[in-house]
Amino acid sequence: MKLEVLKQEFCVCKLADFSQVNWEEPFVFPAKTDQEYSLVCEGHAVPENAVQIERGWKGMRIAGQLAFSMVGVLADLASVLAQERISIFVVSTY
Repeated sequence: MKLEVLKQEFCVCKLADFSQVNWEEPFVFPAKTDQEYSLVCEGHAVPENAVQIERGWKGMRIAGQLAFSMVGVLADLASVLAQERISIFVVSTY
C-alpha cells in the first residue's frame, strides 16, 4: 500500500445547504444526513454559508484502487496514526 500526501490544506465544514459549493473545485466531498450538510474541501474553497469550519487538515490518499473485500486497511492505517497522536477524518470514494 502506497500513501500519497497531498499538499493542500483542507477544511471540514458544516453548511446551511449545498447552494454555494463550487463543484468545479478538484476536491469537493459532500455529505448529507437527515440532520445536517457537511463538506470537505480545500481551505480556499469554503462556501460563505458555512456554519462551522474545522481548518488546518492535511490530506493523504492510498494510491491505486483497493478491492471492497479488503479488510483492515483503514484499521491498520488508523493504528499507525494513533500511535503518533494524529487524529483522522476519513472520506472514501469508489
